[in-house]
Amino acid sequence: MATNNKKIIYLGVWFQRTSLHLKEFRDFLSGQDGMIGLDKEKISELRKSLDLQDIEFVHDSNFNLLRAKNDGVDISISEDGVIIVHSEIDIDIERTAKKLETFFSKKLSPALSYLYSRGAPLPKDLSSVKELYPLYLIGSELEKSEIDEMFDFINDKPFLIEKKDGIEIQTSNEMVVINLEASHPMIEVDLAKKLISNIIIFREFEKQLSQYLNLHRTIWESISLVRESNTLTLEKFPSIRSEILGHLKTLSFVRARLCQMKDILASREEIISGEEAKLLDDLDMENRFKILSAEQSYILNLWDMTTDYARGTLDLLDSLLNENTQKEISVLQTITFIGVATGFFGMNIAFPWNPEWPLLFRTSYIVVGIIMLFAIFTQFGLKFNFRKKKIKIK
Repeated sequence: MATNNKKIIYLGVWFQRTSLHLKEFRDFLSGQDGMIGLDKEKISELRKSLDLQDIEFVHDSNFNLLRAKNDGVDISISEDGVIIVHSEIDIDIERTAKKLETFFSKKLSPALSYLYSRGAPLPKDLSSVKELYPLYLIGSELEKSEIDEMFDFINDKPFLIEKKDGIEIQTSNEMVVINLEASHPMIEVDLAKKLISNIIIFREFEKQLSQYLNLHRTIWESISLVRESNTLTLEKFPSIRSEILGHLKTLSFVRARLCQMKDILASREEIISGEEAKLLDDLDMENRFKILSAEQSYILNLWDMTTDYARGTLDLLDSLLNENTQKEISVLQTITFIGVATGFFGMNIAFPWNPEWPLLFRTSYIVVGIIMLFAIFTQFGLKFNFRKKKIKIK
């Protein structure tokens, strides 16, 4: 199928996945309801909502792919998690874009979210809504007025225009327009989709690294507020400790993601060959793999340093808390000694069954009252003192 005299619009996202996830989705589409921990009725409902036809599991360029169709929308999911939906422009770009968006957000995304809802939960710092944009639009011999009209539709303008070897690429935050000469080999849909798949990886990879860099700064600043404090009251220790444990959970999750990202990038670079490799070389994109790999290594090292900083702070708090606990035990030992001493005197107090009670009952009440008041005030005083006690951090 060629795109001559046609304009095809693409939407794509990247969720970090593996061939195991792709096979699970294939099983889901094939009618296997027995997925552990998931509701059969919900699975059946989601599959019915997708209403996919021409489902095909293919092995293409060393990548497993799942392909299907739905009412003029073509779907492609790769084993490393690149999801692309595309369609020929139907009447106008707005109508076609809305059709793709509706299918993805109302049908495909809910199914994927439910199927992969088990396992380690996404930390709240990373649970932002996944953006579908930019749109990717490929056309042949597009007029300048057509391209301008497309950017006007999304109320955006290109910040980068590149021309090379029969290809013009105009990039904005919301759309990438790829304008081809009629004879260009990328006119073939499969080759065009491979290019877009790589562009999606590049953009999403860099976007995730940027998100992790900002998250590192936020976590580091939060921990620094503790480390740079001269003193902290003891009552704040539990909440601070809980917050740092939450940071460590996020740090652990992101580290696993970073390592997986590098593996996915290396695998994709290794299998690219033929026309796809030549196309990336023609567009000066072949070095993006090495650049992104270097950026990933930098962020990973930064992340490990942040993890060490968080763990060191947690150890410091635990050490200070243990030291304070030992002091509390020493005070309690002193109170116990006082209690024994007062008990000794209490043994010499008269009781109602003693013969001397009529003579000493007033004194006995006074002594017992004093002992009880002393114990109560001592207990509350110690609790208040320990709770409000300021511990030196530096």
